[in-house]
Amino acid sequence: MAVYKDAAKKTWFADIRFRDESGKVRSIKKRGFETKRDAQSWEKDFRIERGEINQRYTFINMAERYFSSRKGYANENTIQQKKARLRNYASELLNEDLPIPAKKLQKWRETLPNFGIATRTMNSTIDIVRAIINYGYVDYDIKDTAKSLKRFKLTFEDKTEATVINPQQFDQLLSFIENDTLRKYFEFSYYLGTRRAETRAVLKSDIDMINKTVTISKSLPHGAIRSVDGLSNLKTPKSHRILKMDDELFDSLKPLLKTEGPFLFGGYEPLADTSITRHFERAVSMYGGPRITIHQLRHSNGSLLLDADVPLITVSRRLGHSSIDITSKVYAHALRNIDQKSADAINSIRKK
Repeated sequence: MAVYKDAAKKTWFADIRFRDESGKVRSIKKRGFETKRDAQSWEKDFRIERGEINQRYTFINMAERYFSSRKGYANENTIQQKKARLRNYASELLNEDLPIPAKKLQKWRETLPNFGIATRTMNSTIDIVRAIINYGYVDYDIKDTAKSLKRFKLTFEDKTEATVINPQQFDQLLSFIENDTLRKYFEFSYYLGTRRAETRAVLKSDIDMINKTVTISKSLPHGAIRSVDGLSNLKTPKSHRILKMDDELFDSLKPLLKTEGPFLFGGYEPLADTSITRHFERAVSMYGGPRITIHQLRHSNGSLLLDADVPLITVSRRLGHSSIDITSKVYAHALRNIDQKSADAINSIRKK
């Protein structure tokens, strides 16, 4: 709730913002409360009188209010991703009345490992649920029952470095992708290191036929409308980049450029996220190489470039990292290989 302490007067005051009948945001401030609870009680009475609190709230109602409050603070892409996680992994909570009993929240938490998702994804979903319920407590005085909802501990596998595959293994993987558009989608991801949502968002107009480049400037996150209206800007300026394509990749994309529709991969509408996942996981289960995720195609690209002695700063720029420090941390394994190459080079020089 919007209650603060007046340090000078050693009292509490309530500072409330609300919309009037015309929709205009107004504020009212009430001072002089001896305790924080008195100020909160006054605010609650004010909101009840306005009809804001005297009603039934479900989790999904509060979630919408929470996400609306985050606009201007969080990227729209991020908000859509969080909404998608709730739909995918917390659907059983959506229509529950608030406050949700703590035992019911704990029971929901116990179902998360059944989805077969990464520990970090489970923890991110828990964080979203906790944030929404806390928002209900702070702004609507609804009991916070999620305080005891704990995150999962990272496993050894979570902490180890990402799996990467070499071009030979990738070709073997591609041989089990039957759909030509999907095969080229994964080839694009592997050899350019683009993020999943970035690859889905590529338009034919982003391809420069003369210079053999592609402009990466948009994102189409999971759960977004499958049309150009669903496209959103990338999070950071450095995510915007122009990537030079190798000749083989460029040539493989030419047939797609001749099809109808704005999207490079899909035509009139982008490839469905579920379809991308289904075909990829089927191929991974059949090709006989290391188990790998779609995102690890991006890691494979970074490792491939570093192993080929491409400067770290160039790799960082191609991947759209916000800083070179991120690249250093993510590709520590590849940098160790470079360090060995450096030592070998010194050995060779000194032996001459």
